[in-house]
Amino acid sequence: MGFEPGETFDRYVIEALLGEGGMGRVYRARDTRLQRKVALKILRSPGEAAEGRAASSGSFGSGSHSDGPARLLREARAAAALDHPNAVSIFDVGEVDGIPYIAMELIEGRALRAYVGDTSVPRERRVRWLVDIAHALAAAHNRGLVHRDVKPENVMVRNDGVVKVLDFGIARRVRLKDDITITSDDQKALLSTITQSGALVGTPLYMAPEQLRGEPTDGRADQFAWGVVAYELLTGKPPWDSEGTGLQLVSEILSKDPGRCVDLPSAIEATVRKSLAKSPRDRFDAMEDVVAGLEAFGSWSSRDVTALASTEPPPPSPSMQTMESGRMETPSAATLAAEGSPPKKRRGATALVVGGAASFAIALVVLLARPSASERSAAPVGTTTSSVASAAPTSTALTDLPAARSGNAEASASYLAGLQGIRDASLLSAVSSLRRAVALDPALAPAHLHLAWLYAAQREMQSARAHFQTAMQLRASMSDRDGAVLDATEPFVLREPADLQEAERRMAAASARWPGDAELAFFLGRHRQLLGQTAAATEAFDRALANDPKLALVWWARAIDAEDIGDFDAALAAYGRCLDVSPGAASCLRSRSTIHAQRGDCAEVEADARRTIAIEPNGYRAYDFLARALCARGRPIETVREALAQKWALYPEERRASRKLADLAQLALLQGDFATAEKDALALERLVASAQTELEHVEPVRLLVDAYVEMGDVARAGRVAETFRTRREAWIAARAFGDSALNNALPELLARSRRAGAISREVFETKRADWLREAKASGSPLWARELWVPGYAAPAETADEAREALAALAGYAPLPPARDLTMADAATGKVYALADRAAEALPYLRRGTVTCLALDEPVAHTRAHFMLGQALEASGDAAGACAAYAVVLARWGAATPRSVTGEKARARARGLGCAKSTPAP
Repeated sequence: MGFEPGETFDRYVIEALLGEGGMGRVYRARDTRLQRKVALKILRSPGEAAEGRAASSGSFGSGSHSDGPARLLREARAAAALDHPNAVSIFDVGEVDGIPYIAMELIEGRALRAYVGDTSVPRERRVRWLVDIAHALAAAHNRGLVHRDVKPENVMVRNDGVVKVLDFGIARRVRLKDDITITSDDQKALLSTITQSGALVGTPLYMAPEQLRGEPTDGRADQFAWGVVAYELLTGKPPWDSEGTGLQLVSEILSKDPGRCVDLPSAIEATVRKSLAKSPRDRFDAMEDVVAGLEAFGSWSSRDVTALASTEPPPPSPSMQTMESGRMETPSAATLAAEGSPPKKRRGATALVVGGAASFAIALVVLLARPSASERSAAPVGTTTSSVASAAPTSTALTDLPAARSGNAEASASYLAGLQGIRDASLLSAVSSLRRAVALDPALAPAHLHLAWLYAAQREMQSARAHFQTAMQLRASMSDRDGAVLDATEPFVLREPADLQEAERRMAAASARWPGDAELAFFLGRHRQLLGQTAAATEAFDRALANDPKLALVWWARAIDAEDIGDFDAALAAYGRCLDVSPGAASCLRSRSTIHAQRGDCAEVEADARRTIAIEPNGYRAYDFLARALCARGRPIETVREALAQKWALYPEERRASRKLADLAQLALLQGDFATAEKDALALERLVASAQTELEHVEPVRLLVDAYVEMGDVARAGRVAETFRTRREAWIAARAFGDSALNNALPELLARSRRAGAISREVFETKRADWLREAKASGSPLWARELWVPGYAAPAETADEAREALAALAGYAPLPPARDLTMADAATGKVYALADRAAEALPYLRRGTVTCLALDEPVAHTRAHFMLGQALEASGDAAGACAAYAVVLARWGAATPRSVTGEKARARARGLGCAKSTPAP
């Protein structure tokens, strides 16, 4: 079943046939939902597959069609989780009318095969490609995926030079029955099957001996295939006589050692030959060991991917001796005098040091550590690189930092765009640009360092730590200045809990060393903010603005300072200044929207969301605010759902499914559809079952507990909470400072476990005290006062618990104002209401119910209206109470199953005689 250009297959419009094999065809197609080009692999229908098998019987390892596509789709779904810059991305897998398909990243470029024997490609670049292929295979093996068909045809070099390995997880396993042994009589039959056109079982030249013998295989079979590819790419010929007969080829693979690679440095040859060992146990244990053997030889100049034909290397450092054609040369005086001028053609441009990887690695570090042209021109004669740093210009704006040292011009441009995004207070754009930079050049250390800081600022600690670790591995290529930033960031990112004092001390030292550096002054101000050192933070921010008046991000940070002390008018003014400096400051718009949402200015939230969408059309957070505002303003639920759909389409792919389930569960809770909320929350729980962080696990637990409590199933809610409590210490803990403390549900879940009888009151008190102590240790004194809400107010449900919470309030007073999209005011008002202090409860409950957070906190927001109704009743405002109960009943009056709070609101509304506001059950 073929498709012609213009035909549609599900949501894909076919544009052209790219190729076909025994199991299906691959088309260039357009995804109409996400408006992107894809490579669409459509597997053959059962009838077509049968015809293909009839044409050549006895296909080795083919199996039935009914089993094959299912297995392919299972492995493709597993491969879709492989997120690596050198592995082709799998976007979608599915089935339409019984026909399976896989939508993959469309690669525009040339197969690696085109470069085999091409002597115009520098050796360093070829080694870099091989290292990147090994990186991709290592990532796959770590996820339990074995490629099984590594060959030059399955590796693409994109037009921009990035290497992509194709067909992860799609090729079938190569297995014969365990009792079969290969004899000379069997070999011809074996070759006739494994070389059948289109059979996804491997290519003989690249198959490991154990694969040919039908023995169980693992990642070391891929390593063998990689070795064959490496031998071909580096020598221009295969390690065995591929032009001989099939029988000769199999015999050589099984018994003959590959020829020597006399023109390669010994360390490279040793790495390739070890990967080609006949026995798997004689090869490297893992592909990471292959990478370690070659990494130093794939120099950064090989990443000059914008001009693949160019062989010009950067000039060597004057202090570095070079090995050319096997002899040592010391740069002449003329060479030293020409340092910094455009390089001239030179023989032996690869500059590989004979004698192994260690010697070359030292030389490479020296090369990478050379000052840029701008640094050299600014340095007095005779100064060192370190003295150049201390003699930097008086003021250095963020975008005036030395250019990133990458041979890839596009990666450098993306890095600069990332810095501009930070400067402009458009942090999502900054993250996007920096991620592109490291995809184009994974060795771009400053980009990893900035990503680590940005992710940490957003409390995405897994991503922050991953980029920080990469930056640590690349620190030899960093400038002194970036190395100081790396050192100062370590206590904040890698330690648990974060050592904020040490991070501030190190950043202060770095900022003192480079006093004109605007970014360092900003970083120092942020660290002081985290410690609650408001005056000292202001001094650092003032210095950052003096060094770079266009650093809009400083105004964003100053607004946060104002929020910390409850001066929201001053915060709004600071956000306004931020937008004056940078009209595209999407981060300032989002943060300003947070204040509007907390205040209940939902029309302003919608306006800012639409403005943000215009600035960042690919940013999902703007649609998050839009959905929040539309819901709060009473727009049709279909409109809210469509805004959420736009958000999901733009959400990071690795978290899209979980975010969608969480949002759908919240929407169902708001509508009183507790059965659907339970279903979506359980699906979310299964989806994140293997997640490492506490925050990922707590979301489905909170949703389930809220649903069960409203359904009246308190025992089940307690069991869910107790299961979470007993497992949580195995996960990466949530950082309990800032707004994450307000959103941390542990004390409330502990209270659920106690009410279900799973833990005693004494255990509850001990666990809560432990949580409070850890939370106080990880944040500033300002944030410590916020811990009363999650620690005492949120868990309280009875008059006695409310009085206990109020007794503890003295240690946290004065309470800071509610902020950061939380229901803190509602929780505080609830405690006063439960303690029969209606007059004190009313201001808090009014502020809590007016927020635009019904979509974010559907249960807390709706229960707050019920508590407001009770407080208004106690104050003699029957009309106000009726209005508050009407909100509860509009949401939960016809809930399925029936809502506990909804039934209470109905009873109280009828008791007040406000039946007109009471929907029928």
